[in-house]
Amino acid sequence: MLAAARDLLIATDFDGQLVASSEKTTTALLKTLLDDVEKKHGEMPAANRAELEALVKRHNSAVVASIQPIALAEAALIYARHFTADELRELQRLQTHPVMAKVNALAPQLFAELSQIGAVESLNALPALEEEIEAMMARWEDEGVLGEKRS
Repeated sequence: MLAAARDLLIATDFDGQLVASSEKTTTALLKTLLDDVEKKHGEMPAANRAELEALVKRHNSAVVASIQPIALAEAALIYARHFTADELRELQRLQTHPVMAKVNALAPQLFAELSQIGAVESLNALPALEEEIEAMMARWEDEGVLGEKRS
């Protein structure tokens, strides 16, 4: 089963899709983030915008590079847990069909675009979540669940 899962992932260019998805998602996220910042604070100077973009892209590329040596093997384990060997072979047959090849080629772009649905709202809601987590942690510290209270 694991071999069939690996064959499927290799046939569908898992490694290439991982890199492409990361690049497209990073680009889309940066656009959403920068547009939101500029909407709130005015236009950012081009040099600063470029510097921020380069930093985020370098960071995300490094993260992908760090997981790439294990990603295919880990993904194969996940597929093997959910599909039989026959199902994986059928999935490979379907995934290599020309229409699915097109879907796979477009998948990074589609994922990047789809992931932006609600991205600004998620970013805007993050401070409230962080505040609630801090309050919960403080409460737990007061109750002795976490040990010493922070000063």
